[in-house]
Amino acid sequence: YECQVNTEPKINKQIFLSVKENPRKQESGATKNGIKTHLGKKYRHEPKVIIPGGSIQYATSGSGVGLECLVSGLRNPPLSLYWEKGNKVVTAKERPGVSLETEKLAGVSRIRLYIGSTVLADTGNYTCVSDTAKTETVLLVVTLGNDGQVPEGLKIGQNGDCRRDADKEVIVMFMVVGFMVG
Repeated sequence: YECQVNTEPKINKQIFLSVKENPRKQESGATKNGIKTHLGKKYRHEPKVIIPGGSIQYATSGSGVGLECLVSGLRNPPLSLYWEKGNKVVTAKERPGVSLETEKLAGVSRIRLYIGSTVLADTGNYTCVSDTAKTETVLLVVTLGNDGQVPEGLKIGQNGDCRRDADKEVIVMFMVVGFMVG
């Protein structure tokens, strides 16, 4: 878990939680090849994907933002663990200013995506992908800052409004509204 105080510079503290089974409580059933039986029924323990911070996260244009994905309940480390944006793998080569930190372990694996200085174009759905678990998606919404600076890629109109290309602006707006409604 990570606790973060929204100050400049950002203050954060990571805490690791470990849950252990009560040794006095005996579970009926056997385990073989990852399949448990309990009262005659078979079930398989599935790894779980969690993105701390919720399904919608916000950042101010020009600020840094970190997205983290945790995959727990792993018997073995995953072979692949990565972030996608719009069905395209996020890499430092494709998006300068991005750093990725991956830790593949049995038990809990994690991948952290950090964008050093966000721009409005960073708004979108980011999907955590692993070969061992279902995907999980977070919507990152990048908003204009309060410092009066115009983010890269924006134009100031004659009436003082900030605009991007109209079709991109409409697509982002529908994407945000569609995600919130759906």
